[in-house]
Amino acid sequence: MEQRTGVVPPTPGVRLGLRENWAQFTLLVIVTASVGSLVGLERTTVPLLGTDVFGLTSNLAVFSFIVAFGLTKALTNLAAGALSARFRRRQLLLAGWLVGVPVPFVLAWGPSWWWILAANMLLGVNQGMTWSMTVNMKIDLVGPARRGLATGLNEAAGYVAVGTTALLTGYLAASHGLRPAPEAIGVFFVAAGFGLSLLVRDTSAHVALELSRMPPAQAPKERNPSFAAVFARTSWRDRSLRGASQAGLVNNLNDGLTWGVFPLLGGELFEDFPQRPALTSYLGRVVVGCVEQRLDLVVIQRAPARSRLVLHGVQDRVALVEDLLRRPPEPFQAGLNPPVRAVGPS
Repeated sequence: MEQRTGVVPPTPGVRLGLRENWAQFTLLVIVTASVGSLVGLERTTVPLLGTDVFGLTSNLAVFSFIVAFGLTKALTNLAAGALSARFRRRQLLLAGWLVGVPVPFVLAWGPSWWWILAANMLLGVNQGMTWSMTVNMKIDLVGPARRGLATGLNEAAGYVAVGTTALLTGYLAASHGLRPAPEAIGVFFVAAGFGLSLLVRDTSAHVALELSRMPPAQAPKERNPSFAAVFARTSWRDRSLRGASQAGLVNNLNDGLTWGVFPLLGGELFEDFPQRPALTSYLGRVVVGCVEQRLDLVVIQRAPARSRLVLHGVQDRVALVEDLLRRPPEPFQAGLNPPVRAVGPS
């Protein structure tokens, strides 16, 4: 029964906190970076595979790989909660990596676009299980006092890896062609993620410790709430959860649009690759400039005196990004501006 529920009695010697569990926490951060790197594998080259390799002429058809990934990942995230009540988090983490093993091979050598779509469905399952488990395991380790910090470090590690891998695959695509070099590096990410996950210890004992310390007033009223009850609470009944869900929806919508629509739009506006960096750099400067201006007017001027030094430091980093986008050095242009050709109308 203990194996099915994934809950164990509190174990002597188990402690909650980032300092107390820094080694396991750091290991999970590196695993999250591997998770992000695997999805970053697609950011630059997959739209080009559809148009240049498989001859797709419909924008909707090229965009279908994001739809396949998004739907599969959403359903996997939905199932991950129920699965984590039946199995240990570490088991689901390892299972997610096993599902992701074929992804780089199919992207590099798949014979048709349908194979690419199938790889994206596998990638969605991989991301839904591995990303969910790594963030939950970090939260388990640090306890309720540091959940926000654990989540922030998880997201930072994952998305920095996404961007870095997109940059690297853009460079490889520009210098070695669309396949197989840019996709083949994913084999290293899968091997690293799975190998490091084998070293991760399960966090069931930390969950049990937190539950044992929880005041009765804060304990869950329902031991196993139904799916309908959970959906209703997170979607509209609980204001905090509703806001988090809406923010997540907007964030992922922006991510999907950036991933698919902008490269295709950039390809239609500029057929020649040397012109496209100017478009991306200009739009990047506009966005970053607006962020910098609002940061100064809305946040910094209203902040306490002790906080302004930190916020000005953030503003300096924004200005640095703006300067990089103004004149990105080679080979960074290859990753910042993926060489997507013009795509015909749907």
